[in-house]
This record gives sequence, C-alpha cells and structure tokens, in this order.
Amino acid sequence: MLSHAFLLYLSAIFTGIERGGIPGLAPVAVTTLLATSGSAGLGRRLLGVMIPAYFCSDLTACYLYRESIRWDILRELVLPIAVGMFFSFLSKYFIFILFDSQQLIKKFQTSNELTSHSLSL
Repeated sequence: MLSHAFLLYLSAIFTGIERGGIPGLAPVAVTTLLATSGSAGLGRRLLGVMIPAYFCSDLTACYLYRESIRWDILRELVLPIAVGMFFSFLSKYFIFILFDSQQLIKKFQTSNELTSHSLSL
C-alpha cells in the first residue's frame, strides 16, 4: 500500500500541474488527497485547506501577470463570484439556524464514527 506522504506529494504535484495550465488534473488531485484521509471529516478539512491555497495562487498569478491580464473579463466575473459566495454562506448559516446545530454536529460525528469503523474493517 502507498504511504500517506507519497499520496500527499502526488496530490501536490497533480495540483501544481493543473494550476500550471494542464486542465483536468484537479479531480485526480482531490481524489488522491481524499485517499490519504482515514475518515470523511479529515478529507473535508484537507479540502478546506485547498480552497484558500487556490485563492492565494490565483491572486499571485494576477499580480505576476498584471500587465497581460484582461481586466475587463475579470471585472465581469467578480460580481457573480461574490454573489455565489454570499448565497453559499447564507445557506449554510440558515441551515444551522433552522435546525438545531448541536443535533447536526452530533449526527455528523456519529456518521463519521460509522464511516471510520467501516473503513477499518
């Protein structure tokens, strides 16, 4: 079986290649990253780390290529992205308000325990 460190390095390499301009490797990188986690909770946390890393790499690319960027196209994309992020935040916020957040957390923890137990079998 492949070691966790090797799979993490492989995921980083796939992510770098995909972010460098060869499209289509992001699902492979995410799948490789999830293969390293023993439970669903850890996989979600690892994906939560990837999103800010992608955001920072996009900002860095904008800075490095600021003279050749098509700013008119980028300006057109900012509003739909902001609206989508806002509505995703609201949906998560209202789910936790409408439903008892402690019950959701307890249900999530029991489902993770069942998943990790079935993975260890």
